[in-house]
Amino acid sequence: MLLCSFICIFVMRPAAIPDYSCLKGAGNFFVQGTSAVKEHDDQNILDYVIDITQQRDAELLEMSLAKTLFELYEADRVLFCKTRHGSPEVYSVIQADENGSVLDLGPDEIDAFRSRLEPVFGDSLRSGGSLTRDDGEGRRIVVHPVQVFDNIVGFIAVHMKDRSLIDNYIIEGFLKIYHNYITLLYDNQRDRLTGLLNRKTFDDRIMKIIEFKKTREKILEPEHTRRHRIDDSCGFWLGIADIDNFKTINDSYGHLYGDEVLILVSRLMTKAFREDDLLFRYGGEEFVVIIRAKDEGHAFLAFDRFREKVAAYSFPQVGHISISLGMIEVNSKVVPTTFVGHADQALYYAKKHGKNQVCVYEKLVEEGALCHDVKFGKVEMW
Repeated sequence: MLLCSFICIFVMRPAAIPDYSCLKGAGNFFVQGTSAVKEHDDQNILDYVIDITQQRDAELLEMSLAKTLFELYEADRVLFCKTRHGSPEVYSVIQADENGSVLDLGPDEIDAFRSRLEPVFGDSLRSGGSLTRDDGEGRRIVVHPVQVFDNIVGFIAVHMKDRSLIDNYIIEGFLKIYHNYITLLYDNQRDRLTGLLNRKTFDDRIMKIIEFKKTREKILEPEHTRRHRIDDSCGFWLGIADIDNFKTINDSYGHLYGDEVLILVSRLMTKAFREDDLLFRYGGEEFVVIIRAKDEGHAFLAFDRFREKVAAYSFPQVGHISISLGMIEVNSKVVPTTFVGHADQALYYAKKHGKNQVCVYEKLVEEGALCHDVKFGKVEMW
């Protein structure tokens, strides 16, 4: 059904090229010209749709979309820019160009794009639609907002090699497919109660992060097609959070209030961390957070800020509660079960030594409170 509806979009699309002269924008940006879309038969379009819809990961789906538009328009490059809270502020960029697709550009490259594109993204938000701009060097840039669940989550920016006119209808068709498919992925990757990422998604993401770190740490061959780039100035930090005395909450107030506590804690988590941090419901009353931070001190402050928000919040019927956290830096040289287990040890230590605190695994080992060979198991909640 998804493929059939998409094919109909292209078969039934109007032959006339949209009139860009009606678009609002500063300067003399809207110059009529010949459409830049290559001639593609039905099989070509089907191949692109199949490539997009075979993805089972949101980031790979976004990379596939950028790659598809790059090839369709023979563009100079295509950027999938993710923005914060419906604003033009860019925090992540996926790029498709002649060198291949790059997932997660470094901050220096993102900063270079920000100065040129964020004003255009702001104009697009105000106008409520796509914009076409001239980059001042004889090339055209076409920007389309990306919408998911009625929210603008980013923008597609197609950088042409010249001033050729783009048929927006085709981009809009692919964005509709992206919207429909990302909705399906969202349902599969999210915990039904809290809306946070689920345990299966955690397993997938942590392997990606290890791959990212290994790519950063090894010497890249110049002729190798780039796929991932990681900022050397930031590391990944993992924190396991657990609601203190959650069993008592369930026993005293019932599971409905227990579920409400889980939902409210997840909302506090969403507010405490950045939009590009990864938030998971790990199971039961356990949550996992993966963040980027310059060092241990910055990571600790982020996790402790979350702990303070939970402690300060008054939960309906239940009142004030607390959480304990164990944190560790992600290490690409060991398997995930090892450093996740070490974070769990730090969490266990926090629970055993007063609760309502953040304990850092590396610091506990340095102080002699934990040893690397300490056996650990599932933390009992009481």
